[in-house]
Amino acid sequence: MTGFKGRSKGRSNGKRNYSFRVLVGATTSLFALISISIVPAVAVSPTKKVTPEPAYSKPGPYAVGVTTLSLPDRKIEVYYPAKTGSTKGKKRATYLQTDAIPPDILAGLPAVPAGTDLSVTIPAYRNVPVAASKFPIVLFSHGAGGWRGVYGYPLSGLASWGFVVASVDFTEYGLLSQFLGTGGAADPNRRTKISATAVAAIDLVVAENTAKGSRFKGHLLPGKVGAVGHSAGGGTMFSLLDNKRISSIVGWAAVGPQAPVTSRTPTMLITGAEDIAITPASAAASYAALNAPKRFVEIGKLGHNAFSDACLAIRSGTDLIGIAKGLGIGIPERLLELGRNGCGVDSLATKKGWQIIQQFTVAELRKDLGINKAPIGLTPAAAKAFPGVTITYKQQLK
Repeated sequence: MTGFKGRSKGRSNGKRNYSFRVLVGATTSLFALISISIVPAVAVSPTKKVTPEPAYSKPGPYAVGVTTLSLPDRKIEVYYPAKTGSTKGKKRATYLQTDAIPPDILAGLPAVPAGTDLSVTIPAYRNVPVAASKFPIVLFSHGAGGWRGVYGYPLSGLASWGFVVASVDFTEYGLLSQFLGTGGAADPNRRTKISATAVAAIDLVVAENTAKGSRFKGHLLPGKVGAVGHSAGGGTMFSLLDNKRISSIVGWAAVGPQAPVTSRTPTMLITGAEDIAITPASAAASYAALNAPKRFVEIGKLGHNAFSDACLAIRSGTDLIGIAKGLGIGIPERLLELGRNGCGVDSLATKKGWQIIQQFTVAELRKDLGINKAPIGLTPAAAKAFPGVTITYKQQLK
């Protein structure tokens, strides 16, 4: 049966609740927020007028492949443009929501109800050949309590537009660290180590361009590297602002820079108007801390978890939090609220949110990495391209 294994007899409620922290970590990003000042933003209201078709909101010209690379202490899920025709007749890649839970911990958790499907099918195909071209590299980090595979939908969307997207398991603040309680900032060298891991991931992917037998040999543009991060992962990417190899950084509901910013690396912040973790006020303060050129996008009715695959399972009733609650495992209301923020019936439809996130992320990366000689979809008018959705857009280019 797909799902959790049976719980051993005699297990105490306290231990049971302790084990559940891993479930919440699989579907939400939890971290400490720093004190920040409030900077107001001006919204662009929806319009009923006919608006231009967004350039990058739909799947791009490439089918998408996915494969796994490894550093000595962690794995990297890589989404990439697939060779024309190579996906024909093949099944899409899948993962289980429990894949990131270590087997010994999984074995001690209650069994899910019979027939419960914890699998997620993504719009990518495993280990197919790479398309016949050369592509920029995009480094990606999940949020705290996340893992490399739980953004399969949005990252496949980016790859379809001609990027090789490397999603790193940042074990320092990932799923297991949340369960073990090791995800805090007690280590004074923690940020330095995390930044070093990000650089090592870039090195690994770049090395694939010349590695004998690599599917990526001759298919990468090592001089064109961007970075995208969600939540705490956004903070990781902003720690690389001074890295000369990175030409663009996009934060999704991101923790902002944790040190004074001197770099003028182009940046974009994409945030949710209903985010209860990275609130609109904190997102505005992060934007104010960045130097030009910079852009800011706030999406109406979008919450914190809407940037990952999690909302699909939550909306279908097969998410880990919902299952655990149904099994009688006590869930603090605040954790439940965080885990489902952006996935409620009144929130923006999940796939509509991804379309908007994809539109602005792809537009920014293509501009910064030199694919588009002139910006496309990066003006205040772009905020009117999604009728029925209130979008705030602002930019400072000099």
